[in-house]
Amino acid sequence: MAVTKIKPVKSTLSKALDYIQNPDKTDGKMLVSSFGCAYETADIEFEYTLSQALQKGNNLAFHLIQSFEPGEVDYETAHKIGRQLADAVTKGQHEYVLTTHIDKGHVHNHIIFCAVNFVDHHKYNSNKRSYYGIRNTCFSFSNFSLGIGSTPFAIMGKTKATNFLQLIAFGLVILCFFQIKICVTKKFLVCHLRLNTL
Repeated sequence: MAVTKIKPVKSTLSKALDYIQNPDKTDGKMLVSSFGCAYETADIEFEYTLSQALQKGNNLAFHLIQSFEPGEVDYETAHKIGRQLADAVTKGQHEYVLTTHIDKGHVHNHIIFCAVNFVDHHKYNSNKRSYYGIRNTCFSFSNFSLGIGSTPFAIMGKTKATNFLQLIAFGLVILCFFQIKICVTKKFLVCHLRLNTL
């Protein structure tokens, strides 16, 4: 299963872009793509969009990293999943550069997107809620692209602890529709489900 993390780029935007576009890591830049800008001039185009910002701030861009387990995906599939994730996160409103690195034991994507969108020039709001949205999006795209399925039941792990945690995650989704009362007695657990009225 893919793992994601995101961090702001506060300075040295061109160095960050140069790092992710390193030809030694990206199969001679064959695994580099972009949206809303040319990857060769992304730093200049990001700066222009930043100059149009309605709100000022320290963040120039955001660096999103998506890592896959060794052998989980090939580099072409990883790049495709990375593009789906970048499109979903930026909603077609932020320039971004996507690269897939194949120099380590595991395939991983780097996505750097402008902190300001080019549609209405508002800044991207990075917080826990947006990060959990990225994680969930990454989870669903990875599973769908790998043909695993999109529910936690389709990827049940090997241990009881993993199954229990996945069931809890699935249960949180169900809570949108049901109110669960759990009564614990000495010998058994009784669950009462009551359908919420909408």
